[in-house]
Amino acid sequence: MGPNKNKRLYNGQTIITLGLGLLVVIELGLLEYKYQVMSGGGFLQSAALNGLPEKALFLLLYLFSVLTLYWLFSYCFISFAKRAGQEPARASFTAGILFLTVYGVAVLAFFQLHRYLADHIDMTIISEIAGGSLQSAVSYASNELGLFIAPILVIVIIFILLYRRIQPGTGLGYSKRHIRLVLCVLFTVGFITVQSGGSYALKHNLSRAIGYGWLQSALMKVTDIDRDGSSIFSDPPDPAPFDSSIFWGAVEIPGNQIDENGLGGDLPANWGRQNISEQYSLNSAYQHLLIIVSESTRADIVGKTIDGVLVAPNITQLAQTGSFMPRAYSHSGFTATSLYTLFSGRYSYREASPSLFDEAKQQGFEISIISGQDESWGGLDQKLNTRQHADFFYDPQEDPEKRVFPSRLPSSIKLAEEDLLVALKARLSAVDWQQRQLFYLNFQAGHFPYYHKKMTTTVIDKPLTRAQITPQNVAGLRRTYWNAMAYMDNYVGETIAALQQAGKLDETLIVFLGDHGESLFHDGTLGHGQTINSEQLQIPLVFSASGLDFKKPVGLYDLASWLRAFINDPSQPFTKRGDCVLMYTGPFKKPGQIGQLCGADQAPLVYTVRQNQFSGSGPISEQQKLELIHRWETAVYQMDQPVN
Repeated sequence: MGPNKNKRLYNGQTIITLGLGLLVVIELGLLEYKYQVMSGGGFLQSAALNGLPEKALFLLLYLFSVLTLYWLFSYCFISFAKRAGQEPARASFTAGILFLTVYGVAVLAFFQLHRYLADHIDMTIISEIAGGSLQSAVSYASNELGLFIAPILVIVIIFILLYRRIQPGTGLGYSKRHIRLVLCVLFTVGFITVQSGGSYALKHNLSRAIGYGWLQSALMKVTDIDRDGSSIFSDPPDPAPFDSSIFWGAVEIPGNQIDENGLGGDLPANWGRQNISEQYSLNSAYQHLLIIVSESTRADIVGKTIDGVLVAPNITQLAQTGSFMPRAYSHSGFTATSLYTLFSGRYSYREASPSLFDEAKQQGFEISIISGQDESWGGLDQKLNTRQHADFFYDPQEDPEKRVFPSRLPSSIKLAEEDLLVALKARLSAVDWQQRQLFYLNFQAGHFPYYHKKMTTTVIDKPLTRAQITPQNVAGLRRTYWNAMAYMDNYVGETIAALQQAGKLDETLIVFLGDHGESLFHDGTLGHGQTINSEQLQIPLVFSASGLDFKKPVGLYDLASWLRAFINDPSQPFTKRGDCVLMYTGPFKKPGQIGQLCGADQAPLVYTVRQNQFSGSGPISEQQKLELIHRWETAVYQMDQPVN
């Protein structure tokens, strides 16, 4: 009798097809949840698919990418198994199980579901799983590795149970190679068509899918003929496919008669030296420094009224009695890069580059860091040496049970302002005021979705839930946001009052600012970091010191130099060099856009690299275009030089 007597037999290919279908549904669901690839209009979705045809093409190419990967993998595996004498049906089943396991783990890792699940699994269920021991349950839930291993073990058990029950002759079959070949060709043709002439939205959203991203990386490497990291299908394409010294992302060397990055010709030597354009001195002998950074805070918070009432009376009063710079900007619309620039004076990270905290420690400051965000986000604590130098350090990782959202992800774990105030008051009573003090507070009320369980409501009776935040509810969205700002402002007032109660208000320079702006569908998008405009990059910048009346646009780069000057010598003037503020989206060395706001400009001049298009508030001359490109190239070159 055969080995399968009295056993129920299964069609292996049917099982794998069902598994593939489930995996596709899960990944598409996660892409929609995280990026709103189909619905558009979500938080940080800057490139929504346009219309039904583009959405259909997205789905088609997505499916082609998954199937192409699967068939390439299975073909290689079955070819090897055939030589080893394995039965085709079981070889096909084994290949399918391996593919589902690898792709599934990739989905788990990419979307960080292990971190999400560790915060959302019901503790009662876990307690029962762990044998009724709460201590064991906590250990089980916190072991993120277990959440990776568990689904793999389930797949292995299914494989063992079914392997011997696979029907003979239900594999992929070697006679179907032509079908797989046709699908691979279709994907390749579709990929080339999209990369060469498709819309940015289609390319951008497809690259977020794991299968397409893998194949895209492979094809980019294959077509990177000169091995310089830039391909003919890059966005933008390699300007010199056969010259490894010229590629998009190369550092432009001034005056060497070579256009290394393919933009604007060679960077002239000694181009654009920045002279002092404005200079102001502090009008009081401040000794201590308090920096308050507020997440996603728009410049129009100063003086903003709703129903005739000031949203932020404390910040507005600080601006009226001190100094307010209405033309202040973040260079990049993302928190990690903005804070790095603020505290390092650099646009991009460079190892061993000193930070404000390094210099403060050298000058004998006591440093207190009290943050509503996880300071390891973007590696900031290590890049800026904050944990190393802080005499007092408090962030959500120090007190995770007080977090306002369930997630422990570095980007999502937050503390309420009321808990930060408690930590600040305790610290104020413990510092040695004979030493100069540096306080850094980070408020997170403005973080999407602009409401948490501890937040009071003054501007709106019932804030929108995350699911309700859509373009159709824009009025409610904006009131929800301004309610968060009102909540944050209350604790700015409490912070100032605590400093006054300690008797050190007059000796402390207070600096309040936003890390970046926030678009609330003002430009058709929700969030920040997507494009260069005033909604996403203009920030409030307020000083408790009066007389800092800058007329030119100022950026975080300028502010960084002012703070360093104050740390080293409080009597040093605050100096603005040049007339412009440089802006960018994406990585600084390979940005999606670069822009600048100069002099009396009402809107920034913007160059969208991937489309090779310039935009601004009026006619744009060739000289203006070159000035923008060369200003960015100069900054990249300077950031690339060795740290002194």
